Amino acid sequence: MNQSNAVQIYQPSYNLPILADRDEMMELMQDMEGVTPEFQRVKFPAGGALAFDLKDESGEDVAISDLQGVIIDRHAVNVYYKSAFTGGNEAPDCTAADGKIGRAAEGAPVPWAGGCQECATCPFNQFGPNNEPKPCKNQERLYLLREGDIFPVIITVPPTSRKPLNSYLSGLMNKLKPAHAVVTSIKLKKEVSNGGIKYSSGVFTKVKDLTKDEAKAIKAYGEQLRPILRREPEQVVTVVEEGYGASAPPPSDEMAPPEAEDQLF
Repeated sequence: MNQSNAVQIYQPSYNLPILADRDEMMELMQDMEGVTPEFQRVKFPAGGALAFDLKDESGEDVAISDLQGVIIDRHAVNVYYKSAFTGGNEAPDCTAADGKIGRAAEGAPVPWAGGCQECATCPFNQFGPNNEPKPCKNQERLYLLREGDIFPVIITVPPTSRKPLNSYLSGLMNKLKPAHAVVTSIKLKKEVSNGGIKYSSGVFTKVKDLTKDEAKAIKAYGEQLRPILRREPEQVVTVVEEGYGASAPPPSDEMAPPEAEDQLF
């Protein structure tokens, strides 16, 4: 066979269906009008555990110590509880799904109940006089596209892990690499606060670079999927670190200066 006439089969450097058959994936996205896909949500574990809990194809719980994938989108999420969060399914008293505008339901114990409040000027989103932690918890939401999947898992990064996430993303930026151009690994390490509370902190590292064409395709896919990902922000996954709320500080005793804590990348 003449080598020049041979069919060239594209082999992606990372096993993502959107890279293997891009035309088919784009057709699928166009056919999703009126359909709301379900995205699996992943929490940081409590008590210093070193594995994430996910569900497999059969719906069974599996523990994963190294969560890998491509970050196709991310944004800040702020949540406020007047009382300490106990780890249940109770909704926050105020939620800022974009990290900018907080919204509270009618009857919520905040002055803007039934309305909204800018996070930048919110009294609950400020450090105390002696740099006490904010009553409102600034989190980050990541959308991680795992190998073999077409939909990302949603990971809520708690305040105590935002610094290492920021350092990781800043390191990528320094090399002119956006998050969607690399495969990211998220692991956990056990930390203990000065008060003796155990909690899990995220460790973010780069596994490998994607090719320019792959990064371009993933960026386009993320942009097309973003309206679907962000149209259900009211269902907030709250951090599981015990005792969050106005009456209890986060497990980490390290108090970042306001300019570092408020940075939303």
